[in-house]
Amino acid sequence: MVQTSIVRPNGILKDYIQSYELREFDTHGHGFEKPIHAFHEAMISLFIDSPFPIINTVTDYRPHYLVENKKKPFSGVMGMQSFMKGSFAFNGCYKIFNIQFKPMGFSSIFKIPASMILDRFYEAEDLCTQEIRELNEQLHEVKGIHEMVAYAERFLEKKLSSNTCLWKATCLIKASEFLLNHPNFYSIEQLSHQSNMSLKTFERKFSEQVGMGPKLFARIRRFNLALDMKLYQPESSWMDVCIQSGYYDQMHLIKDFKAFTTQSPSAFFKTTPPVFENYSYL
Repeated sequence: MVQTSIVRPNGILKDYIQSYELREFDTHGHGFEKPIHAFHEAMISLFIDSPFPIINTVTDYRPHYLVENKKKPFSGVMGMQSFMKGSFAFNGCYKIFNIQFKPMGFSSIFKIPASMILDRFYEAEDLCTQEIRELNEQLHEVKGIHEMVAYAERFLEKKLSSNTCLWKATCLIKASEFLLNHPNFYSIEQLSHQSNMSLKTFERKFSEQVGMGPKLFARIRRFNLALDMKLYQPESSWMDVCIQSGYYDQMHLIKDFKAFTTQSPSAFFKTTPPVFENYSYL
C-alpha cells in the first residue's frame, strides 16, 4: 500500500498549484507497475533517497525526451499525458514529494509553454534550473511534509515573483479550473463567451497555455474521475461509475478507456490493477 499525505497550497500559489503530495512505500522485494495513462495534471517529482523507477514503454510508443543519465538527488518533470505510454516499474523503498500543478500552473510559474512538456518526461534541472536541485537537497534534510511544503512554496513563490512577463490570463485560469472541477460541462462555446473570446480564439489560447484543447482536457479529466471512482469504490458496477462520472453510457466509457489505456475497463484492472493509495489530507 502507498501512504500518501496531501497538503493544499497557500496564498498566491492557490491559482497555480493543485496540491503537494508525499508518497511513501516499500515494495518489500515485490515490484509493482503504475500505468502511465492519459492524465490531466503536470507534476514535478522529487525523489528523496529513492531509486528512479524503470519506464516500460508500450510497443508502438517511441519515447521523446525520456529521462536518461539520472543524477542524484533526482527530480523529474512529467507533463500532461494524452495517451498511454506504458508504466513505471517500482521496486524498493520510496519517498517521493510531488508538486501537482493546476492546468496553467507549470507554464505560468516557469514561463515554459505547456505544449513543450505535453506527453514528455524531463530531468527537472533541464527545465527549472539548478534551484530545483537545491530544493531536493533541502527536502533530504527535513522529515515532515509541512517543512517540505514550506521549502517548496518558497522556491515556487520566488520563481513566480521573478516572472516579469507572467503568463496570467485570469479568464483562462478560471475556465481551466472550471473544467478541472466540472469535467462533464461540455459547452465550450459558453466558456469561450464567459472568457470574452471567440470560440476559435478560446480554443487556441487554451491549447497554448494548458497544453491541449479544452474538449480533450475535459475528456481526460472525466476518464480519470471514473478510474478513481472504480478504484476506491470497487463494489460499484461500471454502470454506476458511468452515471456518477457523467458518461452517457458504458460504450462512451469503454471508448475512452481504450483511447487512454489501450484496454477495456475490465481488462485494464485485470492486467495492471492500479495501486491502492491510503490518502491523508493535512
